[in-house]
Amino acid sequence: MSSITLAIPPSIVLDARAYAQRHATTLNRMIRDYLAGLVGASSEGDDLADEFARLVKERGAKRSPPYRFRREDAYEEDA
Repeated sequence: MSSITLAIPPSIVLDARAYAQRHATTLNRMIRDYLAGLVGASSEGDDLADEFARLVKERGAKRSPPYRFRREDAYEEDA
């Protein structure tokens, strides 16, 4: 495993460590997960975006005028 040195203001580090502790993780883990997400090591966000695009196309094609998502749509279950 490689290591790097980051220059981060102490106040940000303290706040980030407190955030990590409240969420039962570490600052190191949060940074590692964030960077992994940026480079595609974690594709969950991409999968969700693809699913959203599919739903837009599917639901939009069935309606005239084109389908508009409503807040309530976020809570609907697929049949």
